Amino acid sequence: GGPEPSPAPGHPEAEPGAPASSLWDRLGGEDKIRALCNDIYDRHAADPLTAPWFGAHVRGNIRKEAEVKQYVFEFFSSGIGGPHAYTGRDMRSVHRHMEIGDHAFHAVAYHVLAAMASHEAGGDAEREEVLGILQSLRSEVLGGPEPSPGPGHPEAERAADGAPMLQHALLVALGASAALFFPLVLWRMAMALDSGANNLGICQWSAAFYLKGGALTEFLNALPYILNLAPLATVFLGIYLREATGNDYLTFATFFIGFVGVPVVDMIIGEDSYNPTPEQETALRENWWFSFHLCLYVWAYVATVPAVAYYVALESGFLDGGADGLSCVALAGISSSLGIASGFGIGCIHELIHRPSFLLLNHGRAVLLLSNYNHFWVEHLFGHHKRVATDEDPASSAMNEPLWTFIWRCMYQSFVSACRLEARFQRARGRGFWCIENRILVPSLASLLVDACIYRFLGPKALVVQLVQSFLTAFLTDNTNYIEHYGLRRSRRSDKKDEWGLHNDYEQPGWMHSWNSGDRLTNWMLFKIQRHPDHHVNAGRPYQTLRTFKESPTYPTGYAGMIFLSWFPPLFFAVMNPLVKKAIADHASQVRDRSYGRIFPKGANNISSVYQEKGADFFQPGSEDSVGVDSAGEVSGQPDPVLLGRGGPAAVRIEKAKKKGQ
Repeated sequence: GGPEPSPAPGHPEAEPGAPASSLWDRLGGEDKIRALCNDIYDRHAADPLTAPWFGAHVRGNIRKEAEVKQYVFEFFSSGIGGPHAYTGRDMRSVHRHMEIGDHAFHAVAYHVLAAMASHEAGGDAEREEVLGILQSLRSEVLGGPEPSPGPGHPEAERAADGAPMLQHALLVALGASAALFFPLVLWRMAMALDSGANNLGICQWSAAFYLKGGALTEFLNALPYILNLAPLATVFLGIYLREATGNDYLTFATFFIGFVGVPVVDMIIGEDSYNPTPEQETALRENWWFSFHLCLYVWAYVATVPAVAYYVALESGFLDGGADGLSCVALAGISSSLGIASGFGIGCIHELIHRPSFLLLNHGRAVLLLSNYNHFWVEHLFGHHKRVATDEDPASSAMNEPLWTFIWRCMYQSFVSACRLEARFQRARGRGFWCIENRILVPSLASLLVDACIYRFLGPKALVVQLVQSFLTAFLTDNTNYIEHYGLRRSRRSDKKDEWGLHNDYEQPGWMHSWNSGDRLTNWMLFKIQRHPDHHVNAGRPYQTLRTFKESPTYPTGYAGMIFLSWFPPLFFAVMNPLVKKAIADHASQVRDRSYGRIFPKGANNISSVYQEKGADFFQPGSEDSVGVDSAGEVSGQPDPVLLGRGGPAAVRIEKAKKKGQ
């Protein structure tokens, strides 16, 4: 494809009187050279001296036989004056993982010369030319010092290819992020312990993206939420880097970007502390672009799952009957990356299932169907939002409870709770659990059908991708549940129990029963699910109007960083336990001096969905139906918070104020 390289010593065209015809023509042209290249590959693969380096069974080899033969033909053509440009990677990148020895290189050269003689492609002079070209590539194939390509050399053109540079930049950025992570967490932890000030952020009080205006302003206000597609994009980035470099480990790009890179950038950018005015809230509610971005994620996810499954089916040889070119490393990387991207999408699904619209609810359910997670929305809406921050809630972790014991209990108990709630829903309508209207059972059968189709048409490795991404969707959702209410508890007002023997008389969910983060980057990626206290108090408020208050329990960083920390319980406890104790003390102080109602706005509606009537649970006028911050008045009789130990009774109770005004 570029200018032809300078001929090596001994090349006839370097001598006076060299023939004008190209080596391509002198070797016989298209038909003879294609057959010659195929024969060369077959000799490489059959010779015991070279066979260990050829074939899909070799770790790091990601191309099928037909692809390699095509690249060999293109490379031959581009090096001897033929019409075909080489479209593969440079020789050093192709052979780096092989660690080819001298004896194998000599055997490769012999195969080329023997094949030329067998096909009667050229004579002694042409064989000398080809041998000279092979010798010029020796250091690159064996991994020796890399020569500097001269001007016009094809390798100089291929060196401009961005994949190796992108790989290097990615590794450097991730290394720097890892080094910065813990110092930044400690810095931000000090801010979070100060409930008298907001965490810092770049332009944290800017009203940008909240402004009233025309069509362009509305578009720009919602535009940052396009970042919710970034995790899905990193799945394809990892696949691209694998194709471009041959490094299977780069398929884990989503993991490292999502849980190392994103948290560091999140902490550097910092908090968006701005709350919209009443007039801005009205404009934000009426801006249809915010709903568009919710739906856009769903469409992108629904397209990504079969696209990735198809790629895996192709690479594994299932579709064309070729050799399996997908290593276990690549399969694990692609599967986990898709699952992590789906886990990041829970912010979108969470918002959709709360919207009072069957169209939006069913968009969310489409993602849950593709991720085998159909019970989540039932339990979340009518279980978690009813029992949040209590021992009865499977999705609310206690202080000092490790993630690795919480997660399995949460998964099991949430499923049981969802089935109980669905049975009650159907019973109230005169139907049994086993009915065609069942909102968990029927979609679950549809999920199984999807899984079966993936297995039938795309093969077992594509099914592995589907099952791994489904599991990680559930895992990361419950991992998020773990951090959202860690250590925070509502007080129980009596010993009343529900039909399943669970205590159900608790104080109203409030602003001090969920952890808050105003961090800008992850709130854009997760549709502001991190402004979680406002969501649990006012479940009907659309995400673009959720508010943040410095007095609420506050994380040192957003969900991505907190999820990463939660995988290491001692580190997580070291960061979070002081914050939990501070939140408990702050709430007690707010109750004692009756400042709670002056700090936080009026209004409450802790359950919101297309199925739930307003006021059916805790409800106070001024919730999702009002706009703006109304801080007038106060809420009297707020009970004290309770700090619970691991799975047991109250370990710490803040003493109740005895006198009014104290």
